[in-house]
Amino acid sequence: GYLGWAKKWAEQPLRFFMDNVSKVAFPAFSRLQDDKEKLKKSVEKTLFFLCFLTFPVLVGFSTLAPQMVKIIPRYLKWQPAVLALYFYCFNSAWATVSTSMTNLLNAIGHVKKTFKLMIMWLGLTWLIIPILAVKFGYNGVAFGVGIISLSSVVAVIMAKKLVNFALLDSVGKPLFASFALALFLYFLRFWEGGYLIISFKVLSGAIIYLFFSYLLKGRILLKDISLIWHEIKQKN
Repeated sequence: GYLGWAKKWAEQPLRFFMDNVSKVAFPAFSRLQDDKEKLKKSVEKTLFFLCFLTFPVLVGFSTLAPQMVKIIPRYLKWQPAVLALYFYCFNSAWATVSTSMTNLLNAIGHVKKTFKLMIMWLGLTWLIIPILAVKFGYNGVAFGVGIISLSSVVAVIMAKKLVNFALLDSVGKPLFASFALALFLYFLRFWEGGYLIISFKVLSGAIIYLFFSYLLKGRILLKDISLIWHEIKQKN
């Protein structure tokens, strides 16, 4: 149905990037748990890398989806699911951070804290989703998922009490660059066309995003990406 389609596409970047990075991050966090400074740097690099890759893809999905469903014949039937896609993309952006936090908590031996988070999310799901589903249908379910994702702040607070990593640098900078990308694509929203126009938007959007990312991080951006990419290739 509509929810399944929206959820599937919104979770694609999360599943692809998170699964690969987690193979490297989990053992690294566990190994470094006695060295707080190295653990802090490892968390910052991992979180930045995930946000750096995931955020722009989610922005791209959200801004280009209305045009994509119009020009791809087999996707035309999914037009009513675009609003739900927005909420699920918002949820996936938060999940990028919260999943990293739960991985960190598990890796350094705080499984009970993760369990408490799971109970909280389950409780919120049972409390919020049914009410919104009855009132607004499938869009209500997606909206509820978006609301629940805001509780990921609790996971961040828990993790930061144990490892005082720089949240602004790790999440804030990719978020700012993604906002610049969203703004750029928003201004191009009336320029509709076929595959060529979409390809141009994707390519020019990628250039804008990389430009702002480099502006915010400098040369260390290339060094960090190269380092983590090398680790992922070794694990695979």
